[in-house]
Amino acid sequence: MTRQGPVPDSKKKAFFPIKLHFDEFGNCSETMPLSPKGWWGWFMKAPLLFDLTGGVFYDFKTNEGMKLTKLGSEGRSTSTTITAFSILNQLNDSGFQQRDQKLLSFC
Repeated sequence: MTRQGPVPDSKKKAFFPIKLHFDEFGNCSETMPLSPKGWWGWFMKAPLLFDLTGGVFYDFKTNEGMKLTKLGSEGRSTSTTITAFSILNQLNDSGFQQRDQKLLSFC
């Protein structure tokens, strides 16, 4: 701890998220926007030490499979439901009237 605030452990600092700017071709930069649209995201080096969304901290010994779940890990039905819900949200965001937002889904 310093007067400016907490100081990260030097062993774990390399695993902190890094803000990256990127373009539609996959080029990225840590310092300047590469696209007029200003696309950016976060990069986290493996092994993941924490989950920003859940507020969970892991140690180096925790299996990566325990930290991450894949879309298909819950089964086909859950994956189909999530995909269908996403499509309907996109239709709504694109300005389609609710009566025109139709989707037929099979599991």
